[in-house]
Amino acid sequence: MVLETSSISDSYDASPDTPDPYDTGSQTSTDFSSIELSKLPHPPPIIGPLFGYTNTYIANLATMRLQYHTEAMQRRLSQKEREAIVFHAYKSATISSIGVPIACTFGMFRAFSTRENYRYPLWGDLKKEGGWWDGSRIRIMGQTVLEGSNARSLMHGFRSTGYLAAAIFFGGLIINSYAATVAAVGELRDPRLKDITDTIYVKNKQRKGDPEAMKP
Repeated sequence: MVLETSSISDSYDASPDTPDPYDTGSQTSTDFSSIELSKLPHPPPIIGPLFGYTNTYIANLATMRLQYHTEAMQRRLSQKEREAIVFHAYKSATISSIGVPIACTFGMFRAFSTRENYRYPLWGDLKKEGGWWDGSRIRIMGQTVLEGSNARSLMHGFRSTGYLAAAIFFGGLIINSYAATVAAVGELRDPRLKDITDTIYVKNKQRKGDPEAMKP
């Protein structure tokens, strides 16, 4: 008696975009070497790397997003899914990188516009008659320690540093929150990620104990 043989490839018919559960190829879900990165959003050439948004840093962010979605789906991601996730990761990083120089520019503008009264962020005017700084000299315990142009330069440098630090901190919070929202909404509305967003939505409802999501 002769048994008929068949192969998995004969019985498994899927479109090129459908992840093959039997695929043992070398490309993993976190590998995006096949994606043309030149077509993705990138931070400004000089400003981006200057503030830490290098190619390596952004690639690590994209890898983390791919790893998160791979664990959520418990399968290898398709080519289109990887392309979509990497695109939104690069777009989010690009927005964040642009926000830093904008925040610095605003901080320096505020330092310049409040120079007359030597205003300090979150504090108020430093210049007070009879105080430790009266606009011409710095006093400590009633004794003058520095005066003239050197004292004014020191105070303006002190104020500018404060405005820059405050602008980068608060501006970073706002810009990074906006960039994360853009990435999240982009992934949610991307038709290439519909299977992933639907699966994550159901899992979140199951985590919250929604009886509808518990149904098979």
